[in-house]
Amino acid sequence: MEDARSVVLRFCDLMSQRETGAMLALVAEDVHWAAVGRPDRFAYGGVHGKAEAEQYMPAFLAAFETFRFDVHDVICEGDRVAIDASSHGVMPTGKIYHNEYLMHFAVKDGQIVSIKEFFDQQELLEFVEA
Repeated sequence: MEDARSVVLRFCDLMSQRETGAMLALVAEDVHWAAVGRPDRFAYGGVHGKAEAEQYMPAFLAAFETFRFDVHDVICEGDRVAIDASSHGVMPTGKIYHNEYLMHFAVKDGQIVSIKEFFDQQELLEFVEA
């Protein structure tokens, strides 16, 4: 079985390749996926499940002509992994999406069971408006 670090890095690499099916196959059915922000003030904030990710991740990534998700730093302790990463995407209009992330993962039995992600909310809102 893969160690937690390898699972998370594969997840990130598959996101960069926009292979959402394979990426989400690494996520447990009962994942606890939390995004920064209160859902009453930021529509994408709060806790989400795998079904929601299966809806929004393919649509999000399909909006780009090119997309990269680059991991800059990794800290791993047992089944916990923290990454410092950035994304860079170019939309068909030429608009550029760039965001910075701090993400914390928990992995159990080769699957991601928890994700906490911190990112620039304003950048995401501007992307959605475009």
